[in-house]
Amino acid sequence: MAPRTPSTVTARAPSYTRRMALMLIGVAVIFGGVFAIKAFMAKATNDFFDNMPQPPVEVSTFPARNERWAGSAEAVGTLVADNGTDVTTEAGGVVQAIAFESGKAVRKGDLLVQLNTANEQAQLRALETAARLAVTQRDRWRELGQQKLVSRSEVDERIADAATTRG
Repeated sequence: MAPRTPSTVTARAPSYTRRMALMLIGVAVIFGGVFAIKAFMAKATNDFFDNMPQPPVEVSTFPARNERWAGSAEAVGTLVADNGTDVTTEAGGVVQAIAFESGKAVRKGDLLVQLNTANEQAQLRALETAARLAVTQRDRWRELGQQKLVSRSEVDERIADAATTRG
């Protein structure tokens, strides 16, 4: 093989920067073309819709006639009183009876609603019975204490129990 000399080498390889510049120009031309086509299509679509004729409007007629209308109408809604109050209880429970008529005036202290108090009354009877039992036991222990059959501290304990049970 013959050595290369400057006179024998005729073609020169392109430089790296020149190849990059050509590649960037090519990419710009391709993307520019895509964006130009997209803009042209958008303009054509807008022109079509801007110049599109409106469809005809349908008009219908109905002969007028006399009719009778009812004086009332049914509707769904909420009524709010001009003057009213919220009634609450101190304790929750089930309403047993309503002791007033709607729309009527009431006075302070009037019974409005009666709650079911069966549970509370049963508890009251149980507590009253427990109090009577405590008083009976207190009296018995006093007698036993006077006879010196039980200690004075046990008698005092029963007296205290009776006092707390009676409340």
